[in-house]
Amino acid sequence: MRRVYPIKGIKPCYSYDLQDICKLYSKHQLHPQTIRGWIKDGLPTVDDQIPTLIYGYNLKTRLLAHNCANKRATSFEKIFCLACKQESFPYKKQIKIAHQNNCLQVSGRCGECKTLMHKGYKLEDLPKLRSTFNMVDVLELCDSTNPSGKTHFDSHSKTYESELYQENFFSILDSCSSTDRAHFEHHREQHIFEMKQLDLFSHCDSGSSTDRTHVAYQNAQKPGAIHPVISSSINSALSTDKTHFETKIKILKKCEEPSEEPIENIERFNPFNERMKYKYRIYLRREKGYDDKTVISVLKQIRQYENFSDFILFTEFNDILADQFIRFLESKDLSASYLNSCVRNVRELLYWLQDQPGYKKKLSKKHISYLKLTRKQRAAAKAVNYQEAHDYGTIIDTIRKMPSENLTQRRNRAMICLQALSSLRSSELRTIKIKNLKCDQEGYFIYVSPKDMEVKFSKTRQTDLIQLEDDVLVHVIEWRDFLLSQEFPEDAPLFPSIKSNFGKVTLFNTVHLPEMIRSSSTIANIFKEAFHQAGHKYLRPHSFRHTYARAAGEKSFDVLQAASQSLGHDSIQTTIRSYGQIPVSEQRKRIANTNWG
Repeated sequence: MRRVYPIKGIKPCYSYDLQDICKLYSKHQLHPQTIRGWIKDGLPTVDDQIPTLIYGYNLKTRLLAHNCANKRATSFEKIFCLACKQESFPYKKQIKIAHQNNCLQVSGRCGECKTLMHKGYKLEDLPKLRSTFNMVDVLELCDSTNPSGKTHFDSHSKTYESELYQENFFSILDSCSSTDRAHFEHHREQHIFEMKQLDLFSHCDSGSSTDRTHVAYQNAQKPGAIHPVISSSINSALSTDKTHFETKIKILKKCEEPSEEPIENIERFNPFNERMKYKYRIYLRREKGYDDKTVISVLKQIRQYENFSDFILFTEFNDILADQFIRFLESKDLSASYLNSCVRNVRELLYWLQDQPGYKKKLSKKHISYLKLTRKQRAAAKAVNYQEAHDYGTIIDTIRKMPSENLTQRRNRAMICLQALSSLRSSELRTIKIKNLKCDQEGYFIYVSPKDMEVKFSKTRQTDLIQLEDDVLVHVIEWRDFLLSQEFPEDAPLFPSIKSNFGKVTLFNTVHLPEMIRSSSTIANIFKEAFHQAGHKYLRPHSFRHTYARAAGEKSFDVLQAASQSLGHDSIQTTIRSYGQIPVSEQRKRIANTNWG
């Protein structure tokens, strides 16, 4: 079967060697020899030197063509049948629709061979699908006594049940008559539909309100087809109004739009510069100890200089280019900190290049030193803006207004409770394990370890849970105890991604291990939804750290020092400078109430 390689993780302005590409597609078990085959087939390389470098834009273009090689364009009313190798009308124009990944997944049986077919549609195509097809909840079973000559008897349709359910199904089916088998299979498909509907409402990880709106609108004409467990929640919580649904579609389309601006001259590069940047990024990783994310950020800023200089050689840099480059950056709407960081990274690259063999005479150290901002600009780059933060009263009010009807809502409530008690970073909150929540004679605390969690600068520390209302801590402990009661190991994430197989047992009587939430944007969406539903302004999860530091500063200096250590700061000055600002109204209040005589 032809493999499909996702291209989302490829950086278009980044040169990859063969090992980088294999690491990028480690789950696909990509071998370097496969990449060499692509090169023989026409994939261009940066130059003829070793190691072989492939420009990210060229790799992305090649894989996009590779993924689309077997795709077939079909008309709106037809679906491509893999058994017939051609597009076909669905049997009796019956289709079943599921909402997955902000699109509509349509299923139907082939009109020729009755094989199950699948096709994806956009969300805005739903009204046209309603007018073109007959939307059903369970596809009609077909009579196989006179099968088509195109039928593939060795093919097996995919199912969504657990392995244990399949084992029971086949054991019962063997002892049934032909009439009972058809009846049993009908109920089996009905069971699958009900479980998928229930999973959609109970275990949706993000965008749950949109998913519920979609299903409510889709089943507005068929209230009897919805599982009775969820029919009441749909009727009470959701509206089937078309205008409301179209609004949801617009929101989803806006979320799908790329947030980043298109990269300038994305297809252009200088082979010499790419080779030197490859060596420089190895230097940053090994000598400087930079993380991959930091290295990519540095290379993006170096790319700014290449765009400005029209991709000339780095060795042609001079004092005139230095002055013009800074003026070019100043003419753009860039922040002072980004401007300072961009100039600094280009300057450090040229200093490193000058120390390489054969380049000392090609670059002037005096000219490189011209790449420097004024003192005023550098001071502005280091200035810290005031960060808004909620008080603990607002946070507790938000927690108490959060629903807890299903597993996802209970997890979200426990997550915000733990953030209020500990003030972790978003990456730490996303990757915390069950075993990291500990208790001793002093109370509950979190053992922040880089071995188990994503920790900034890989610092190990202990974060004590502060004393708030009793129910805040109870929600966290109850959630942890629930995970342990489901026989999850202590290495499992404390806030897992809840999917349809969450907590289910496999054929070997083992529990599906929960997966970690992969994106910090999922965490942000959870907080955003909770604060908006409570009627409060949304602030980033990181703002809880500001709340914690300011509340500690109001107690005493000793409490502030302990809070600084709990936040993971090397110095209390970091806490005061970055987190300890008080609102202007509070500042005036304190000065006004102080006796200065």
